[in-house]
Amino acid sequence: MLGVDWAKLFTSLISSLGAVFAVYKLWFQRRLEDYKRKLENNSKLFEIEIELLKEVSVINIKAQNPQINIRVQPPVYEAFASKHCEYIDGLN
Repeated sequence: MLGVDWAKLFTSLISSLGAVFAVYKLWFQRRLEDYKRKLENNSKLFEIEIELLKEVSVINIKAQNPQINIRVQPPVYEAFASKHCEYIDGLN
């Protein structure tokens, strides 16, 4: 043949594949660390949103408390039922 040194060829291929794999592994680890950081940030934001919703619910409960003299509006079905009863009474 052409005098190809197969041992050197295979050695260089294996070492070049090893270098490519090492670079890919470093890139993949970096992407994984970025992804973990994003998840941690999202979880912190989620905790902040939960705390905010808790505070808003407390304010909402206090606002609907009759001691503040704010009239609590009945649910839609109760309002409909009361208007229906008023309308029926008016017809009778």
